[in-house]
Amino acid sequence: MRRLHLRFPENALYRPMRHPFTVDPKGDWKHCTATLPKDCAILGTVASNGSTGALVKLHGNGNYCKVENGRVSIVNALKVRQALSAYHEREISGELEMVPVEEFPD
Repeated sequence: MRRLHLRFPENALYRPMRHPFTVDPKGDWKHCTATLPKDCAILGTVASNGSTGALVKLHGNGNYCKVENGRVSIVNALKVRQALSAYHEREISGELEMVPVEEFPD
């Protein structure tokens, strides 16, 4: 068995979030932090305990994280996936605006 040697910046705080949170895929994540982990996917914002942070997915290990002012905390991946899925289902099941086919380019 190989040992993993993980190195994190000293200003980064890695701890799982164990309290309710709200995910907003259209949230303004740029107001939450000035720095993000390298090689991550930005998914929106996540709010918990009265604070909001950028919601990111790390490419290296697939963890979902809340980044707030450079501090990083791991978010429950299953709950994030469920929240994103519910959001997209509501978006799909909403009313559709129908337009004539003539408005589409050939």
